[in-house]
Amino acid sequence: MDRISKHPPRLKPFQKYDSPLFFITIGTFERKPVLAADAVHNRFVAFGKEHSGCGIAIGQYVVMPDHIHFFVRLAPQYKLGATVGFLKKTLSVALKESGHSLPHW
Repeated sequence: MDRISKHPPRLKPFQKYDSPLFFITIGTFERKPVLAADAVHNRFVAFGKEHSGCGIAIGQYVVMPDHIHFFVRLAPQYKLGATVGFLKKTLSVALKESGHSLPHW
């Protein structure tokens, strides 16, 4: 029996850009439906606006009850993992304020 990987296979890079555009999906822990709240949406939008002038550009997005999809472009000094981690930490503040206990991610 073949083992099923936790992560789907990745495509090999076919082009390289100075500032690539990433499509990101962030899911909640155990797919708990805690994201469909005004506080989370407002915090997500505020994060995008606050960081738009310093090299983090968030484009089209959709907030679902248990996950978020969005496009992001980063200036070269930013790392994708660290930026997504910072966004998760920011959204966790809104989730805690809404009464949702850890873990969120």
